[in-house]
Amino acid sequence: IDQVIKLVSGLKIERKIYLLRSLAVMARKKPEALRIVDYALNEMIAASSYRPKAEDLADLSTPLAHASPSDIPPILQRIQTQIELIDSSTSSRHSVALQMKLALAESKYDAESAKTRIEDAFLFSSYVENMESQLLCLSTILNALSERDGGDLAGFCKQIAADVNSQLEDRTDDLLERSADHLKIFTPIIDSLCVRDPQRAITLVARFNLERARNEGMVRVAAEVARHPLTEDRCELIAACLGRLKGLYRDAAVQAVNLILQKLPSSALKLMLTRRMASMISSPELVCEMQIKLLEAQD
Repeated sequence: IDQVIKLVSGLKIERKIYLLRSLAVMARKKPEALRIVDYALNEMIAASSYRPKAEDLADLSTPLAHASPSDIPPILQRIQTQIELIDSSTSSRHSVALQMKLALAESKYDAESAKTRIEDAFLFSSYVENMESQLLCLSTILNALSERDGGDLAGFCKQIAADVNSQLEDRTDDLLERSADHLKIFTPIIDSLCVRDPQRAITLVARFNLERARNEGMVRVAAEVARHPLTEDRCELIAACLGRLKGLYRDAAVQAVNLILQKLPSSALKLMLTRRMASMISSPELVCEMQIKLLEAQD
C-alpha cells in the first residue's frame, strides 16, 4: 500500500482518486483496503477544488462490507461528510449505489439507521424523472439487497425487495411500450439483471420488438453469465440464450459456445452444454459442427 501511495502522490487529484477508488474495489476484502480509503478521503479534503462524484464515494465504500463493525463508523462518517460536496452532475444510479453500500455496512452495527438509508434510497429512486435512470436505480437496489446475508434485516430486506420488484416491473412495461430501440434503452438493465437474476434478463430480452435486438440482447446475456464461474445452471442459461438466436446469429452462437467450452474445467459441463446447443440448432451444417464438438467434449 505504501508503494501505491508513493506512486500516486504526484498525480493530479482526478487521476489520483480514480486509481485509489479502483484499487479500493480490487482490494476490498483485504485488511489494508481501509488504509486506501482513508488516504483517498484525506486527498479529497486536501484538494479543496475537487468535488467528489457519487461514483468515487461508492467505490471507496466497497471495502466497508468486509470490515469489522468497529472499523466502519469513523470511515462511514467521513464518507457521509463528503456526500454533502458531491458534484451535482453525478448520476442517480451511482448515488443510489453509494447509499446502498453504506446501508449494508451500517447494518452491521446500527440496523435502524440502515433501514432508514435503504428506505430513502428507494424513495429517491421512485422520484427520478427519467424512466431509464429510474430502472437502473431500482435494479441497483435489488442487486445490493441480494448481497445481504440474512441477519436482523432479513425480513425488512425481503419486503423492500418485493416493493422494488413490483415498481420495476411496472416501469419496465411502460418503457417497453414507449421506446423504439429496446436494445439501446435496456442494455444497462440487462447487465444489472444478470448479476442476480439472469433468467429474468432472458425473459426481458425475449420481449424486445425487433429480431436484431432480441438476438444481440441474448448474446449479451450469455456473455454476462459466462463472466461468472460456470456451473451447470449457468451453462443451462447460456444454452437457453444462444438457443433463441435466429438467422446468421446462429453462427455467432456456435462461436460463442466454442469459446465457452475452452473455459469449462469439467468434461461433464462441456458435454451438457454442447448437447443442449446441438438439439436447439436447426441448420444441418451447424448441428454437424456441434456434434463434432460433442465428440471432442467426450474425449
